[in-house]
Amino acid sequence: MAEPNSKGGYHMKERKKKDVAGNMEDRISGLPDEILVSILSLLSLKEAQATSILSRRWHYVWAFSTTLNFDAEQRLIRFCKPKSDRERELGLCMYVDWVDSVLNQHRVANIERFRIAFELGPRSCIDKWIQFAMRKGVQILELDLSAILYPWGLQYKFSNQVLGISEFSSFKALCSEYIGFKFLKVLDFNRVDVDQDILEYFIYNCPVLERVAVCDSSLMVNLRVVGQSIALKYLTIQQCLNLKSIEICEANLISFTYGGDLEKLLLRNLPLLVEISLSGMTRITGWSAKIDFSYLSCCLSQLEILKINYIILWGETDPVIPSLPNLKCLELAFDEDNNYALLHIAFFIKQTPCLHTLVMKFRSWRCPKNPFAKKRAARYSHDCLKVVKFLEYSGLSRQIELVKYLMKTASNLEKIIFDPVNRQYSGVHRLLFPHIVEMEELSRAEAHQLKEKLPATLDVVCQ
Repeated sequence: MAEPNSKGGYHMKERKKKDVAGNMEDRISGLPDEILVSILSLLSLKEAQATSILSRRWHYVWAFSTTLNFDAEQRLIRFCKPKSDRERELGLCMYVDWVDSVLNQHRVANIERFRIAFELGPRSCIDKWIQFAMRKGVQILELDLSAILYPWGLQYKFSNQVLGISEFSSFKALCSEYIGFKFLKVLDFNRVDVDQDILEYFIYNCPVLERVAVCDSSLMVNLRVVGQSIALKYLTIQQCLNLKSIEICEANLISFTYGGDLEKLLLRNLPLLVEISLSGMTRITGWSAKIDFSYLSCCLSQLEILKINYIILWGETDPVIPSLPNLKCLELAFDEDNNYALLHIAFFIKQTPCLHTLVMKFRSWRCPKNPFAKKRAARYSHDCLKVVKFLEYSGLSRQIELVKYLMKTASNLEKIIFDPVNRQYSGVHRLLFPHIVEMEELSRAEAHQLKEKLPATLDVVCQ
């Protein structure tokens, strides 16, 4: 049986190699403990636990894993369509029992990653799980409590008490050692109600926190990220519908992803910011945002990656696209029935002389047969554009029209990628609704047909 050492590591009692099949030596069991733990880290947590039945040698090896990923996608599928609320509650209780049992048997002093991925609602057990991760000096903390089939249920609230702080305590009076997050590098909350006070405390007091992502928090109202002393480099804020303002100034941010109203956004003095992703349309709300590039004026000249998803450009027939002299990668997402998508793409290409990769995505709510509006969609030669990728490719006529346009515009085009996979649908959706996979297969076949009509010198990939 394995025993923890005084430093929180592990050493296991040496065991003689056993004869597995009469004349074959069990060489895997004879490997050093560190290698066995490394091998098990490549498996899911459930699979790693299952190895405990192999022999006494393996009984506790899995318990020394530094990655605790409680992703229960398969288990969730089983309870997605319960016959009763009681059956659904049973599935949730089984998940809770699984997490509790693993935490009770875990034997390492420090963990690298702790991930909860299940639809749990406002359960108090989540508090103690987070506190467990804190005590273990977690580096990556992920709480994905997004509801797949029950999007309007109550959600978990990250409160002061989780951190051992009274409601009236001052966050600024505490140190990072107090809450146990001095090693935290990544913080990812999906459908977790966390307010700006707690989030700002993490940002300002966790000395190595580089990545923060918050999606679907109703408590986020005014967020302020200011100061070059903070370690934060990657920030994502999406679907926080009550957000009134977000200010990011004089920080060392490299990448910023934002889904919401741009009028609430203030960016100033961000010399390292080279990647921005903006999203207007969401699956839940269905609203679009309008973009005025003046909100991004502090970083337009330095941007290398720009992603604009389902955002209305000011002046559909005559969009004002600023010069983006250093942009290397551009991603644009449109609705399929946007009559001016080709026009917008043409304007962007004109304003991005160093563009190397163009990624496009079209959502097919409807399937218009008429071509794009071609007014002022000038065709000219672009020397740097080498790679074009279509995400969620469906093979509709407008997408084929775009391929033809880009073939004439990009004089040095080397590669076109057709990817039919719709990534908004998880594995749960795919198993519950097999027609999603069928549609992707049809789109893949359409891409192969188009490939036959393109020049043989062009590298065409159908994923």
